[in-house]
Amino acid sequence: MSNIVTNKRGPGAPTGRRPVVWVCSAVVNSKLVSEKFVVRDQSPGPETGGLFPREVAEKEFMNKYDTKPEMVIGPFFDKRGAQADKVSKKRLFVDRENLDKYKIEVKRRDAIFGDWKGYSNAIEGTSDLALFLFIGEQNPSGKKRSLPAPGVVNVSDLTFIDNE
Repeated sequence: MSNIVTNKRGPGAPTGRRPVVWVCSAVVNSKLVSEKFVVRDQSPGPETGGLFPREVAEKEFMNKYDTKPEMVIGPFFDKRGAQADKVSKKRLFVDRENLDKYKIEVKRRDAIFGDWKGYSNAIEGTSDLALFLFIGEQNPSGKKRSLPAPGVVNVSDLTFIDNE
């Protein structure tokens, strides 16, 4: 039995109300068991058997572990937007600390790193790192940003402009 009681909201729950989260804990077979239960319908209607949200969470715990929870903590709400999967922008890594330990090849290529255009120089001995020199923004906006200092970046983060 899942911990989702019903998708339809009862007469006591206004539309747009967030689900309530309860944490039930008990010692089961000499081990501490703690589980989070999400109660979607917050009104004690016929769908929940006339139970309030805390009682629904306790009943779910009893059905799953065959023991009454010793501690019930709540109610909590999940963070807004936690249900939506947001794709976070990858933070690009630039190493500016150890520039003197790399030996740079003379040949350079035009490349794009994030929002910046620049030149990429390969590093001798590695094929996955390159020195990137920033020359300007790829799509400049109204406010002019200052150029970042050159640094060593991963080649996989670069998009090469020339066809070599």
